[in-house]
Amino acid sequence: MHISELLKQRIGQSITSITTINSADANEQRRGRMVIIMALGMLCATVLGFPTAFIQPNVGQELVTFGSGGLIFLLICRLARRGHVTTGAILLIITISLGVFSLTLANGNLITTPYFLAVSVLVAGLVLRPRYIWLVVLANFVGFCLTILFVPTIQIYDPITQLVLIDHVLIMLIIALTGFLGSITVQQALNVAQRSQEDAEATSAVLEQRVVERTAILQEREARYRDIAELTSDFVYTSTSGADGIPRLNWVSESVFRVTGYHLQEIELPTLWLTLLHAEDRAALIAQSQRVQQGQESISELRIITKQGAIRWLRNYIRPQWDTTGTRVIGALGAAQDTTERKQAEEALRRSEATKSALLAAIPDLMFHIHKDGTILAVQSDNAGDLLVPTANTLGQPLRAVAPPELAEQTLRIVHQALQTRTVQHYEYQLTMGDTLRECEARAVAIGDDEVLVLVRDVTARKHAEVARLEMERSLLQTQKLESLGVLAGGIAHDFNNLLTGILGNVQLLLIDVAHQPALRESVAQIEVSARRAAELTQQILAYAGKGRFVVEPVSLNRLITEMPQLLEALLPKTVSLHLHLAPDLLAMDADATQLRQVVLNLLINAGEAMTFGGVINCSTSVRSFDSPTLANTYRAPDLPAGAYVVLEVHDSGSGMDPITLARIFDPFFTTKFTGRGLGLAAVLGIVRGHHGAIRVQSAVGIGTTFSILFPPSAARAPVVATLPPPSPLARGQGTVLVVDDEPAIRVVAQRILERQGFSVLTAVDGQDGVDVLQANADAVVCVLLDLTMPRLEGPQALAAMRQIRPAVPIIIMSGYSAENVSQQFPNVTALRCLQKPFTMNDMWERLRQVGVV
Repeated sequence: MHISELLKQRIGQSITSITTINSADANEQRRGRMVIIMALGMLCATVLGFPTAFIQPNVGQELVTFGSGGLIFLLICRLARRGHVTTGAILLIITISLGVFSLTLANGNLITTPYFLAVSVLVAGLVLRPRYIWLVVLANFVGFCLTILFVPTIQIYDPITQLVLIDHVLIMLIIALTGFLGSITVQQALNVAQRSQEDAEATSAVLEQRVVERTAILQEREARYRDIAELTSDFVYTSTSGADGIPRLNWVSESVFRVTGYHLQEIELPTLWLTLLHAEDRAALIAQSQRVQQGQESISELRIITKQGAIRWLRNYIRPQWDTTGTRVIGALGAAQDTTERKQAEEALRRSEATKSALLAAIPDLMFHIHKDGTILAVQSDNAGDLLVPTANTLGQPLRAVAPPELAEQTLRIVHQALQTRTVQHYEYQLTMGDTLRECEARAVAIGDDEVLVLVRDVTARKHAEVARLEMERSLLQTQKLESLGVLAGGIAHDFNNLLTGILGNVQLLLIDVAHQPALRESVAQIEVSARRAAELTQQILAYAGKGRFVVEPVSLNRLITEMPQLLEALLPKTVSLHLHLAPDLLAMDADATQLRQVVLNLLINAGEAMTFGGVINCSTSVRSFDSPTLANTYRAPDLPAGAYVVLEVHDSGSGMDPITLARIFDPFFTTKFTGRGLGLAAVLGIVRGHHGAIRVQSAVGIGTTFSILFPPSAARAPVVATLPPPSPLARGQGTVLVVDDEPAIRVVAQRILERQGFSVLTAVDGQDGVDVLQANADAVVCVLLDLTMPRLEGPQALAAMRQIRPAVPIIIMSGYSAENVSQQFPNVTALRCLQKPFTMNDMWERLRQVGVV
């Protein structure tokens, strides 16, 4: 039975017991009935007067009295039934009093009048309030006195009669007083009863209102609980324990359908758990039921199989129900909540957390979990060397206690920015650990409203690699720039050499022709000097391009430097001192001695010019090993291997260079000197690159500059070079020489020189023309002078075609490039002879002698 029904039953019983007491309405009805009864008595009294009327001749008067009494009776009854009890009672009293006085007037006797008047007093006491009794007594007394005084028919007898009359009046007063007192007592009792009735009625009204309110509240709660039970993912049930330990259900809410898929009509209530429970969770439910039977509340996680065959998780909460004594468990109240989605979410969260943990464990970064107040909540690091203090000493500590002050303040600032902006914050810092300066990169990301995860990565190696990469890119860019300029310079020098070849050759021929004309010979000699200076300039340009004239052989760098003291003293200012520090037993190097001498001269001249007010130049030699990263930060030839190198180092104590100047020192035509041409260091770089070497430059403003030149060592020792005797000027050649060149001036000057030496000359304007001429004169040609670069057919292709015609014919390659560069164009040709442009008569004669033509 519901609580609301019990409450209504108890309140109904209380109301029934209270309503047994007369209410105010019942009291009023009682007074009405008394008034009606008294009026009826009055009517009966009029009826009793009829016998007297027949004895005395006043029947008509009695009929009038009876009729008026009947009307008054009916009026009193109507007033009483309509609730006007007091009005009816007053009308009854007035009627009685008037009847008494009318009877007195009719008889003329006052002896019995007080007794009849006492009747009206008693009526007033019974049906009216006490104060009305005195009013009735007063009215009767006044009427009685007026009757005595003003009615002449009333006779007062002897004194005894008067005394009796007075006695009767006193008796009436005593009766009135007794009635008054009794009326007061009765009225008080009635008032108490009425107040009790009123209190009971008020209590009844309050209880009825409470019943209504509580009934409404209970109904609202029941509706709310019913709605909640239907809307939630729970179903509620009551049960008792079965013999097998499985709860037997007595009642279950309708929401069981949403959880299990079964309607109440489709299931057998007692065996619901047996129908739904997963076999593997049977023991768990039995254990839970046993705990409930022992008086304990219990919660367990169970699986059920729904009507559709799906497995769902339930959070089953059961609490015991006790008997009225509270000592014995008589059942259980349970609530089963569908937690499948929560279980799935927990599983997904667990997998997500496992994935995150695995990812965090795989990240090589140092991780800090920091509260916004700076407290370190967690630390993760695979390398204890990442921390300034052990992990155990950092947990729960403020950041300022375990990190340098500047780093702690920077990190706290970043933590607050991450919490405010809700974005990833990046920052970098340096940290000295022991003797090592470590570069670190950190990222901070907010976790919730008060915590931040900071990931720190050691980027020292990456920073060094970036610096090395930038240096390598700079070096590569410089190399590419030099190569581009080298191609341009080489092309210009090649064209200049072609022009200078014609000039020098013709000048030498002219000098022979004007040998006996001193004035004219002097002018021609000046032309030759200018042409030779121009040739030297083109050699510097070719040296910058790395394509100068090289005669590569083992050279001793120490010997080359010690053979130049007088020249060095003449070139350096008097205020500059040169100190030599030459390593003993220095390895030889494969180089062109002339080009190497130019490197030494240019470096020393450049160092001397850097010291305006004098100073010291230290020139030293050594053998040192260099690794690939070091070589990558040099001006070098491509693909320079790591290993030992012969080092020429020139250090000056001059003003030094700033980074901007240092970056441009090898640019052609760049100079900081008023009289400089800007080709000295550019030529040095070209020569060094042509020798497969490298240059390191270290300079700082106010300290000075150091040039370190690295050359690969030679496997052989430097030989003593013997000078060949000059060719005999009287020797003359024989046979026909084929000259192949696309420059007319070179063809003409070569033809004139060869003809002066006794040769017959054939000329060709390009490679294909030369092949055709050789084909036509194969037996007559004793030597071929072949240009390297020509239209239609290049030198290498023309040489191959000529070898097909005359395999043994000597072929001399004419070029403005060095013999080494020319040899690279003919990888399959051995004993290749080169004639470097611009050449002189002696140069040509020497090459012809070397091939055995003269």
